[in-house]
Amino acid sequence: MNSQLQQDWPQLTAAYDIHCDLSAVSTIGGGHINDTYQFIDKNGTNAWILQRINTHVFPTPWKVQTNFDTVSAYLKKTNYPLEILSVKLTSEQESLCHTKNNYWRVLPKINNAKPQLSVTDSEQAFQAAKAVGYFDQALDDLPPQQIDSVIPGFHDLNLRLEQFKESLLHNHANRKNLISSELNLIEKFKYLAKWLPQMNQEKKLPLRVVHNDTKISNILLCNTTGKARAVIDWDTIMPGYRLYDFGDMVRSFTPSAKEDTTDIHQVEVRFDVLQALTDGYLTGCTNALNEFERIHLLTGAKVIIFMVGVRFLTDYLNGDVYFKTQTDNQNLNRCRNQFKLLQQLEK
Repeated sequence: MNSQLQQDWPQLTAAYDIHCDLSAVSTIGGGHINDTYQFIDKNGTNAWILQRINTHVFPTPWKVQTNFDTVSAYLKKTNYPLEILSVKLTSEQESLCHTKNNYWRVLPKINNAKPQLSVTDSEQAFQAAKAVGYFDQALDDLPPQQIDSVIPGFHDLNLRLEQFKESLLHNHANRKNLISSELNLIEKFKYLAKWLPQMNQEKKLPLRVVHNDTKISNILLCNTTGKARAVIDWDTIMPGYRLYDFGDMVRSFTPSAKEDTTDIHQVEVRFDVLQALTDGYLTGCTNALNEFERIHLLTGAKVIIFMVGVRFLTDYLNGDVYFKTQTDNQNLNRCRNQFKLLQQLEK
């Protein structure tokens, strides 16, 4: 059990009126950033999600939660067809519980649904992408000015390339000599960094409120029907472009192998899944995309895949300080797999 949870458990039980032993709290894995757990209430009927916000990644957790609460309240006023996330308030009517060193929140667990680690078939891709489309369309009229940029430059490819150059210069983990082929590929695709700013300057890509992290594990599918129940993990909701949300689905839905597989030859774009997620997203977001966005969905996918690959490589050079890893080369493998997808989409 995480030492932070053990340390904060007495305060959490008081803040949320939790009546169960710490031994009954189980870990939910799969996320790269926050620590997530689940527990059952004192009546043994309602399940809850307990989450510790990673303040290294999110240095302003109250702003993260304010965005969350703003989106939750806004969606309740729309005809959004999926489950709307909403936190349980503390005894002091706060959305977060602030302990000495941590920020925690509690949400109701959505029953009979679970996140997927990968997309198994095109129908699953269609249902999940349609859910993201519903989410983006429902937020179409929410002014971006009402949402804080909790991670400035989160999807700024120019910034990510500058951060990579800095990591390359310092070479903290002494790994620079292992990435020669990746360096060549970055040179080939760095032209993508100019495209988004140029399209924004020409007012072809409107700034909107978007999810920014639409990987398959952030869509809950019903265990019974296979249809989407909820889009989760709202911490990166910020002003951005719809192409980001589409692109991250391509990145996480279409690969034929796991994100961190060590066998790059297994990594292929499944084009039937790509077609299905495109159809699903356009079905859900049919009234909230302009013609330019529709035409350039795949360019957005290349931007996101390249950017995420650069971020994995940057973290690898920095000594794996951002993304959770279990092996020394896990971030390098993640990077190489992203770059393989990018090259296939380019063809």
